[in-house]
Amino acid sequence: MSVIFRLPPVLLVFLLGFFLGILRFLLLLPLRRRVPTHAVLRLEGPLLWQAPPRAPWMGRLRRHPPSVEGTGRILAELAKEPGLRGVVVMPQGLKGSLVRLEALAEELGRFRRSGKEVVLYLREASARELVLAAVADRVLLAPGGTVTLVGSAAALTGLRGLLDRLGISPEFFRIGDHKTAPELFTNEHPSEIHRQLVERILDARYRRVLDVVARRKGGDLGWAEKVVDGGPYTSGRALEAGLVDELVYPIDLAAHLAGGQGKVAPPPLPPAEAVLRTRKWRFSAPPLVPKARIAVVPISGIIRTGKSVLLPGGPRMAGEETIVAQVEAARRDPRVRGVVVVSDSRGGMASASDRIWHAVWRCAQEKPTAAYVETEAASGGYLAIAGAGRIFAAPGSLVGSIGAFAGRFAVGEFLARLGVHQELLRRGKNAGLLSMFEPLREEEQEVMRAEVEQVYEEFVDRVARGRSRPPGEIRAYGEGRVFLAEEALPVLVDEIGDFRAAVRWVVEQAKLPAGSWEVQVVRTRTAGYAGLPALLGELASTPRTYWLWAPGLPPTEPFWDAVVGIRGYTDGTWER
Repeated sequence: MSVIFRLPPVLLVFLLGFFLGILRFLLLLPLRRRVPTHAVLRLEGPLLWQAPPRAPWMGRLRRHPPSVEGTGRILAELAKEPGLRGVVVMPQGLKGSLVRLEALAEELGRFRRSGKEVVLYLREASARELVLAAVADRVLLAPGGTVTLVGSAAALTGLRGLLDRLGISPEFFRIGDHKTAPELFTNEHPSEIHRQLVERILDARYRRVLDVVARRKGGDLGWAEKVVDGGPYTSGRALEAGLVDELVYPIDLAAHLAGGQGKVAPPPLPPAEAVLRTRKWRFSAPPLVPKARIAVVPISGIIRTGKSVLLPGGPRMAGEETIVAQVEAARRDPRVRGVVVVSDSRGGMASASDRIWHAVWRCAQEKPTAAYVETEAASGGYLAIAGAGRIFAAPGSLVGSIGAFAGRFAVGEFLARLGVHQELLRRGKNAGLLSMFEPLREEEQEVMRAEVEQVYEEFVDRVARGRSRPPGEIRAYGEGRVFLAEEALPVLVDEIGDFRAAVRWVVEQAKLPAGSWEVQVVRTRTAGYAGLPALLGELASTPRTYWLWAPGLPPTEPFWDAVVGIRGYTDGTWER
């Protein structure tokens, strides 16, 4: 007995799991295993790319959001079940970008090609769920459910009229007419340049929606356009239009799939995970050698100095201190063989974006480092990843907006209307730059313009160094221009591909054998209300801040909308 306890802990765990697996197998061997005709695959909440690592002990009982990788693994196991006819996919409140849903559809298509049936059951539906309909044998909708299919829209806003009524004067300086961010405050109506940009983005997204709907009828775009223009749909109209095949109540689903035969109602359909748990032999040996790690670092939200902040119910702030610490920890950790930096940001403070760029560029000099854009990496959000060894972008994502602007609001007239008197006493030629009580003088405006030009030149220089291209080539994509990923090849983007393509490139560059690595996602601990005072202080110091930001774009689905519960790097250290 003493010899056993001298064994290494990893070997003890291996032996314990092995003997428990044998015991379970022997106990279940006399029993007949019943496999249902269909298993239910529920997809609820945000859709991740990677399944979170299984936490020890009680953490295993916790239900995690669905993932493309985890769902594919479940489907691969179900495909081996000879008595199983197929799966019933039930998306409900599923959140995820179009590229993630298309990747999920690929996994369902692979399962279908194994000879199994894929049934899509919807209580409510939108264009998001119709991505999965293209690979389903049957699409069922609950009576009374709706199919919300209405195309795409974006609202263009101008606040200048309101500011004039309040007596607030916006003073902004920018490089290039395509840097339209300040127009939110300086214009009553959107400029033609900004309107054309949004129109171009909407056209691209509308074409993708039509393509998704057209897959239901073998790629018939004419039918798809007619269907989209006819939305939204009640359940009866959706059936008539051919968007769904049948209307079935939830409680009748099992009987419907059984063909309605027999007087005894069939039992409810079990979850897919429950079917796999009934297998008699379930032992899988734990790895005796730790796997190499591919670290994933997200940059999500408006980039700022300091630590990341997530205000409850408000925007996410990506703090450069937090992100730089995470990238540096991945660079120093010998277990991490490569890094994928994910940008889901429209930009932020120039200085913060520059520091993130330097950390990513430094990491790329030592380890394979890829960048991935799923929705948007604009302005400072693009600068932050421009130092990566290779940039991947999902179809239809937005990149670029290489430009800079700075500004402030003169509130002296507004305060005077409220009965507040302010008199500014200066010591120093440019002392008025830091005050919002009086408009800028001509010489102060020249200082601001010169500073913005300097920030822009540094922006171009950083991108040129990171992309190993001459500055003149980058300038052709500058002055605030925003591009669809397909338009930015090969200068701003190296390859059109999804998150999996970025990971594969890193693995290939690191020369890691199959099965010897795993993806570990960085988990960021953000400050809530505690970070609000510092954030307000930054916003109050706008005259000293130069922003690389691209607001006014149509809303997108955030990439990192479900990082809760994922273990990994936390503020630069590995969480155990």
